[in-house]
Amino acid sequence: MQFYSLLTMKSNKKTMPKLVCGFTLLEVLIVMGIVAVLAAAGSGFYANYNKNVEIKSLSQTIIFDLKQAQAKSMDGVGGFKWGIHFVNPPSGLDYYEIFSTPTDYSAKVIDTTKYLSSGITFFDPISNSTKDIIFNKISGGATASSVSLLSQNTMKTIYVFGLGNITDNPTCSTYSVTGPDTLTYGTVLGEDGKCWLDRNLGATRVATAYNDASSYGHYYQWGRGVDGHQIKTSGTTSTLSTTNIPGHSNFILSPSSPFDWRSPQNDNLWQGINGINNPCPSGFRLPTTTEIQTLATAIPNFTTATCGGSTTCRDVAFNSILKIPSAGSRDYSSASLNNLGNFGLYWSSSSGVYVYNLYFNSSAVSPASTDYRAYGFSVRCIKD
Repeated sequence: MQFYSLLTMKSNKKTMPKLVCGFTLLEVLIVMGIVAVLAAAGSGFYANYNKNVEIKSLSQTIIFDLKQAQAKSMDGVGGFKWGIHFVNPPSGLDYYEIFSTPTDYSAKVIDTTKYLSSGITFFDPISNSTKDIIFNKISGGATASSVSLLSQNTMKTIYVFGLGNITDNPTCSTYSVTGPDTLTYGTVLGEDGKCWLDRNLGATRVATAYNDASSYGHYYQWGRGVDGHQIKTSGTTSTLSTTNIPGHSNFILSPSSPFDWRSPQNDNLWQGINGINNPCPSGFRLPTTTEIQTLATAIPNFTTATCGGSTTCRDVAFNSILKIPSAGSRDYSSASLNNLGNFGLYWSSSSGVYVYNLYFNSSAVSPASTDYRAYGFSVRCIKD
C-alpha cells in the first residue's frame, strides 16, 4: 500500500485536467422553449380548472335557487307560485330572475336578479331567448325542463323533472346495459326522475317518430321470459303451458277465459329484478302500475283531457324524454299484429285476473288499463 504526503498531493493537483461547465446557445434556447411550453400548458390547465370549478359552483347556486323557489311555491308564500326566468340576451351578461306569479312570467313580480360571471353563458336557453321554470303550489311539481351552462369547453346541465326532482348529476344517462336478449340499450332519465331504458325491449333504435317501426321492439306475453316467442314472426301453438318456462319459442294462443298462456295462472312471474322470468337487463325490471301512472302524470299534457286534436296523445308520448312509440300489439287469439303506429300498449308488473298496462291512442290515455295476459305488448324497463 502506498501513502502520499500532502506535498505530493499538492504537486499532483497541478497535473489534473480542468472540468469545463457551460451550455451552448442552442441548448439554452431549447431549454427556454421547453420551459415556455410547460408554462403555457400549465397556465391553460389552471385556467380550465378554474372555469370548471366556477361552473360547478354556479350550477349548485342555481340548483339552490330552484329549490328555494320550489319550497316557496309549496308553502304558498305570498299566495303565489314561484319560479325562475332564465335569459340569454343578444348582448351583455346572461342572467336569471327569481319571481312570483299567480299564473306565468307575464304576471311576475321579480324578487331577485342574478348575473352570470363573465365567460359563462347559457347554452340552453340559446342566444336571444328565455326559459321559465315555474313550480306548482302545494305539489312543487313543474313541467320537465333543463338549463345548460357553458364556459369554454365545459358544460353543465341542470335537470328539473316533472315531479320536481332537481339535479345536475343524472348518473342514469351515462351508460348502456345489455339485456338477456343480447341487445344493448341506453339509459335515460324520464320526466318522473326515474332511470329507464331508452327504447322498448327488442328495439334496434330509439324512436324517431311515433310510428317508427324500428323502435317498436318485441311483443311479450305477460310473464314470459326471453324465449323467442316475443319476436313478431315467431310460430304459434294452442297448447297452454303448465310451467313458468314453456320450453319453446312459440307464441301461445289463448282465445278463451282467462286468456292466459299459462294454466294455472301465476301472478309472480315479473315481480322485481329477481322475477322468475324478468326479461330486462340486470338491475332493471318491469315497472309497477303505480310507477307507470306516476310517469304518465309527469309527462306534460299526457292525459285524455289535454291531448288530442292537432297534438295527439301519440305525439305527446313520442315527444316525451322516453320517446315512447305507438307500437301496437300482437293478438292473444290469432297472433296477428294490430294497430301498429296507432296504439301504444305497455305492460306493468302488477297483475290480478288481468294485468295493468299503459294504453294510449291518438285521443286518449289510460295509464291503468287492464288486458289479457296472452296479448303481446311492449315492454319498457325501469331501473330498480
